[in-house]
Amino acid sequence: MTRPFKILAIAMWAVALLATVSVVLAYYKVQAAATGATEQGTLVPAVAPDLSTKLYPAPAFALVDENEKTVTEQTFKGQPWIAAFIFTNCSGTCPMMSSHMTTLQEKITTPDVRLVSFTLDPERDTPAVLKSYARKVNATEGRWFFLTGSNEQMQAVARGMKIAVEGKAPGTDQIIHSSKFLLVDRDNTIRGIYDGTDAEVLARLAADAEKLAKE
Repeated sequence: MTRPFKILAIAMWAVALLATVSVVLAYYKVQAAATGATEQGTLVPAVAPDLSTKLYPAPAFALVDENEKTVTEQTFKGQPWIAAFIFTNCSGTCPMMSSHMTTLQEKITTPDVRLVSFTLDPERDTPAVLKSYARKVNATEGRWFFLTGSNEQMQAVARGMKIAVEGKAPGTDQIIHSSKFLLVDRDNTIRGIYDGTDAEVLARLAADAEKLAKE
């Protein structure tokens, strides 16, 4: 290999390495932010120590579901619900999160508990796309909702829920975001924050949701 080609190869390798490091650092930045959410300087714990702790209210929203029906936070008032933020083209944690949500759908026997997946990629995740995705993950219609809206609306809901969203990773169409599940009570108040990628946490989340349903 001639010297110019060697220099070019080294430069290309360095650029690729820097891009990889940037993605990894961005991911861990989001995960670090997700271990606690700050509101006026107050740290919100990653997992509520017990269900007696009321963390913060869920934000108001008006979105559309996979059936193109309008859904607001009031749709879920009076019923506990579990929220997650995903997008259907995700090649990172989203498939695992949705798989865990399917497991929760099976584990939680109380029919009052609702499951809600908010997309972070509304430009591609139209109601029709979400409808197809719902079938793919075996979602029970009327119990597990998939919500979309404008990009501004989805970002506002994520901020209101204190879900860290970093934006797209450099050079990709993948959105770096928190993988937390939120447990919301009948009054639309967040009562627990759980790691949506940890299968062992699901049993606790399912039990906590059942408890809230009995309050």
